[in-house]
Amino acid sequence: MRVFQTIHKYNPHIPWFEEKYGIHDASGHSFNDIQRLLIEDGYASAYILQPALEGKTEEVFFTLWNYERLQKLWAKEHGMQTDNLQEIKRAQIEEYKPDVFYDFSAMLDRDFIQKYAIASSIKKVAWYGIIEKQPELLNDYDLRVTLHRPYLSYWNERKLKAFELQPAFDTRWEQYDKKDKSIDILFYGQFLNRILGYRNDFVTQLLKYASEEKDLNIKIHLQLQSPRKVRKKIFGIGIPKIHEKFPSDFVVQHALPPIYGQQLYSTIGQSKFVINGYGNHNVHFKSNMRLFEALGCGSLLISERGNYPEGFLEQMHYIPYDIHRARKTINSLKGIVAQYQTIYQQQHQAIQEVKQRYAKQLQWERFKQQVAL
Repeated sequence: MRVFQTIHKYNPHIPWFEEKYGIHDASGHSFNDIQRLLIEDGYASAYILQPALEGKTEEVFFTLWNYERLQKLWAKEHGMQTDNLQEIKRAQIEEYKPDVFYDFSAMLDRDFIQKYAIASSIKKVAWYGIIEKQPELLNDYDLRVTLHRPYLSYWNERKLKAFELQPAFDTRWEQYDKKDKSIDILFYGQFLNRILGYRNDFVTQLLKYASEEKDLNIKIHLQLQSPRKVRKKIFGIGIPKIHEKFPSDFVVQHALPPIYGQQLYSTIGQSKFVINGYGNHNVHFKSNMRLFEALGCGSLLISERGNYPEGFLEQMHYIPYDIHRARKTINSLKGIVAQYQTIYQQQHQAIQEVKQRYAKQLQWERFKQQVAL
């Protein structure tokens, strides 16, 4: 089976990535050079299929379809004159001749399927992980895949084929696990107004605690929106005609910049605990990349109480908390950190077992099995 897997970029990641590796107009990097560096640095490795991570491009071709420099290099190297990223993606598919088009951007590159016909012999698979009240139907695709289990019944009720595929543990993460950990508490992720309201409130309180608590080393890395005026909320409910700045000046001043790839994994590996939070609509099911990255790089988890992927158990794989009782949770952090060695001994074996359950090889095998049905 040959798979063409495409994922979209995160805008703040690209300047960070290019600065790290000295990639610029005159650096002389080829498409293959940048593609290899992206994979080696670990961007989205929980989702990238195993053959691509291993450089087996004859099985899986991976690219960031809207990373302009990367894709325009491919076009130039293949004699194309266009700068149109959709045309370049179609040309890549036509040249690679995959059995499967595995698209992580169905919700972003909405008209690609209609505008640029893909051979009917190629199975079109859409990944959909944006957690909202209900998923899009994605009628132009043959198959839908998600980490959010509640979506499956919604699609199946409408006679649309879908299956669950969780992120997986990249064995390369193990190299970042440091025995002597210098960071007590780590939080990292997006800070968005619309779908992360409860989590934003929690993180804001955590930032205030970190600015006051000198006995703990707490690191909070956030991907922030540009400041704007938004409706003020109390207990998650918007107040008409009353607005406030988002993110607040306090958050902007105290949050550390976002980190990615090897730098992220190294920071996790130096952390005793990672705090994991979810969006407003993750009410009935809890899963995200942070679950896998934290445990995979050697940190322990403090995560919201709820229904998790099969094999993830409260107290065995994470310490539970209630996102709506932020102050109580935050006030307990010093006591939790003091018990780090005890918790590690209690959870170590269970964590090793869940890492085997969600190994990259098994993720790849499940993908192939489901696509072949």
